[in-house]
Amino acid sequence: ISALPNVTAAWAAGSKKQIADSLKLVFSVAALLAIPAGFGLSFLAKPICTFLYGPQNAPGITGKILFYLGFAAIFSALGTSINSLLQAVGRADIPVKILGVGLLVKVIMNWILVPMPQWNVLGAAFSTLLSYFVILLLGLHFLHKVTEVRMQTFSLLWKPMLGGICCVAVALTTERILSEYFHIAVAVLAAVLAAVVVYLLICSILPAIPHEVAKKRRFREKKKDCT
Repeated sequence: ISALPNVTAAWAAGSKKQIADSLKLVFSVAALLAIPAGFGLSFLAKPICTFLYGPQNAPGITGKILFYLGFAAIFSALGTSINSLLQAVGRADIPVKILGVGLLVKVIMNWILVPMPQWNVLGAAFSTLLSYFVILLLGLHFLHKVTEVRMQTFSLLWKPMLGGICCVAVALTTERILSEYFHIAVAVLAAVLAAVVVYLLICSILPAIPHEVAKKRRFREKKKDCT
């Protein structure tokens, strides 16, 4: 939250380096939180639905829906952070236009997929995923165009993605083992807890926020406190 005013201040001052650092910080924090949460929702979709609604309410179907929506949540969170950055640099009009394009993609894909028997309600979930993905791509494009700062998304995302994959592997293994001996609620909650512990451990070994960005930010905050 506090990084967004820094983006605006850097933009007003015309400091390209400070703008780039602030953009990377906001995007890294969003990825740090969104990616493991989205992976967890997607790959633990069926156990989560069984836990929440019971085995009598078709967790196989609702789990497939949640699988798509888990990935959509990642794109939504990252896209929201990008849209906030666009507003911080004085282009509040662009997120509205991007959202309109995403809505159009959603409506068109719903119209195409939902009537298909092989997709049906899954088509609505997939179209949501696709619309948020388009919103994210357009947001990154216009953010680069406005600020002339290249986000280098792969270098910012590979560590949260690696951590997310590892914590999902641990969560799936934990859930499958414990569900043989305990109630599904115990298995799911233990799997989530194990995933959180593993993810925090990986993040401590491989910091997801670029070291130089975090270091410069701490320096600027100390400087502000001194003044």
